[in-house]
Amino acid sequence: MAKVWTVYVCWDVEARVWYVSDSDVPGLNAEAATLDEMQNELAALVPELLVLNGIIKPKGKDRGQVPWNLVSRHNETIRSAC
Repeated sequence: MAKVWTVYVCWDVEARVWYVSDSDVPGLNAEAATLDEMQNELAALVPELLVLNGIIKPKGKDRGQVPWNLVSRHNETIRSAC
């Protein structure tokens, strides 16, 4: 069974961006304005970094499938109306 790579992203309230807070993909660093943009960016970056780090072998244009999990966390404080 292939390794499932995990990427944790968090929302930065002040900067208003999603950013990679932790990952088991060596060298992964990214940020995006929306979670959809982050997912698209990571879908390209994760396999690319795995190839560049020699973890998986390139298979031409189609590198095969790389299973990964995207875990998101959004924390902020809200004001009570009471």
